[in-house]
Amino acid sequence: MVQTSGEDYTDVLIVGAGPAGLMMAMTLARMGIKPTVIDAAGYESHEYGRADALQPRSMEVMQTFGLPLDQLEAMGKKIFGRAFWEISGESTRRTALARFFPPFLDFEKDYALAVRQGLIEQVMMYDIERHCEGFNVHWHWEFVDMALSTMPSCSSTVLVRETETGQTRKISARYIIAADGGRSSVRRWATPYGVRFEGESLPVTWCVLDAVNLRSNHPDLERLS
Repeated sequence: MVQTSGEDYTDVLIVGAGPAGLMMAMTLARMGIKPTVIDAAGYESHEYGRADALQPRSMEVMQTFGLPLDQLEAMGKKIFGRAFWEISGESTRRTALARFFPPFLDFEKDYALAVRQGLIEQVMMYDIERHCEGFNVHWHWEFVDMALSTMPSCSSTVLVRETETGQTRKISARYIIAADGGRSSVRRWATPYGVRFEGESLPVTWCVLDAVNLRSNHPDLERLS
């Protein structure tokens, strides 16, 4: 990011430093483009994240980038199947037990890799740093507003704010990529342009447990991996 006449300039501004934003930054870095990445949260809040596993196609894409997937596999847990249980009153029964991916699917890695999102993001950030000298995520900076350019060759001006101090600054960018999740502030800004978050919420409650030396008598705890 270059500062000119009191306003920062960048070719590409990525809002959100999660897996989607960092994957885009990785792609641009290999094309010789150094993006500017901001995230409203702090680095510490990304230690765990919401995602709990990598799927086969994601691992294949990461391998094409030359990422050290073996490191993630050493830190994670390979899950080959899943079980569904029904709990009703005092009655508990298994309703299904199946492999994640049937044998007819042509996957080199026929499993999901249970590894926390924070570790995945660390591997991706290290990779971007190797390809972009001086790259770093601008933590605690959030998207506030944007003056959208109507000329394809001109830059748009984005107003961002430091979440801890309230300080604001303007960033001029040719391209702005919204990668700030389901509650995207960029998407809310773009609502008048017809941008919507399509889909529906499901009445499902679930949780992820990241534990060490866990002892349990659950019959399916280890048989699936």
